[in-house]
Amino acid sequence: MQEVQQTTIRIEPASDHQLVHLEGELGLMTAESVRQALANSISAAQPLVVSLAALTAIDLCGLQLLCSAQRSCQTNSLPFTLCAVPDWFQATVHTAGFHQHPAFQVASLDAVREDICA
Repeated sequence: MQEVQQTTIRIEPASDHQLVHLEGELGLMTAESVRQALANSISAAQPLVVSLAALTAIDLCGLQLLCSAQRSCQTNSLPFTLCAVPDWFQATVHTAGFHQHPAFQVASLDAVREDICA
């Protein structure tokens, strides 16, 4: 029996950024809904902040999705920041070989104000 992945997406538009909370598992089975939510947030033409505080798992598809969102932001001259990054996430990024990608650089992870991700 296969477990069903679930991702809850909560978007909080603000005057100076789009905050997207990802909760649950981000993987192949949930990627399309997350991709659409991120694309919609990027189309708002504001900096994109993605909170991973409630993310419980991610696979390679999920990592690629976040990389794609970062590239889309870069193409549109918009800042992209991950915040509330769990310790396990950094280990997963490193193990998967994504630690060199700009979306996962430590500087960008620390760049956002804590009050945005609360």
